[in-house]
Amino acid sequence: MLLALVGNNCAPQELKAENIPHEVQTAVESGHFSELYTLDARMNPFYLRGDFDGDGKPDYALWIKTKVDGATGMAIWLSSRREFIVLGAGKPFRFFGSTESNFNDLDVWEV
Repeated sequence: MLLALVGNNCAPQELKAENIPHEVQTAVESGHFSELYTLDARMNPFYLRGDFDGDGKPDYALWIKTKVDGATGMAIWLSSRREFIVLGAGKPFRFFGSTESNFNDLDVWEV
């Protein structure tokens, strides 16, 4: 499975968290994750579905931002682990030969 990220400009969308599976929505809206992050409507679509870990079950990548300073990134929900892995959003992540902690310059993504 390949998750591609590309720089481009997109208009914000109306964000409807109820569009994501209930289990993922509950994790977004509760606990430590909800204290630090919120879903980011700037990316369209704000979430993607795919089998990111090869276990045959759907996983979800959600575009997020920090509540403190608005740094953007993504949260990967692996259904096998039932938890988020955060990339960027204030946490350093290495891709394309550089280390980034804010994905504000990325505007397009796809599986």
